[in-house]
Amino acid sequence: MTESQSEEKAKLEARVRKLNREASETAMELHDLTEELPTAYLRIMEVAKKSFEKHEELARHKAMLNAMNDSGS
Repeated sequence: MTESQSEEKAKLEARVRKLNREASETAMELHDLTEELPTAYLRIMEVAKKSFEKHEELARHKAMLNAMNDSGS
């Protein structure tokens, strides 16, 4: 692995860690919303969409990192 590839991998790993934290936060927000039901039902779609999008982004970045790891083996 070249130095450039190592730097790219380190950046991607850092991004995955950040996205993992953010995805966990959105999952907690979704969980907290359930405790506010039924009065907060109008926020369900907004919070669910935010959580879905963050988890989807995390999955894409994890797949990129896995591909990078597989190609570097």
